[in-house]
Amino acid sequence: MLLIKNRIYPIIRAEWPGLLVILIGIGLRLYHISSQPLWLDEIYSVQISRQGLFAILQNSLRDPHPPFYYILQMLTSGLWNVQTEWGWRWFSVL
Repeated sequence: MLLIKNRIYPIIRAEWPGLLVILIGIGLRLYHISSQPLWLDEIYSVQISRQGLFAILQNSLRDPHPPFYYILQMLTSGLWNVQTEWGWRWFSVL
C-alpha cells in the first residue's frame, strides 16, 4: 500500500488530464461499436481466428502479418464462442 501511495498517486495526480482524455476516447470508441457490420479485414481476421491454431500458423506462411494477433483474437473471443461484432472488436479497440 505504501508503494502505491508513494509512487502511483503522484503520477495519477500529475497526469490525470491525459488519463481522462484516454478514458473518454476509449468510451467513445466502445459506444455503438457493434452498430456497424464487420468490415472486410475484420471478417478475414474472424475467419482465420475461427480455424484454429494450426490454420493460423499455416496462414502466416502466406500472409505478411505475424500470427500473434490472430492467436490473441482467437483467445479473447472465448475460443470461437463469441458471435457478435462487439465480441470480435473489443480486443482491437484496446
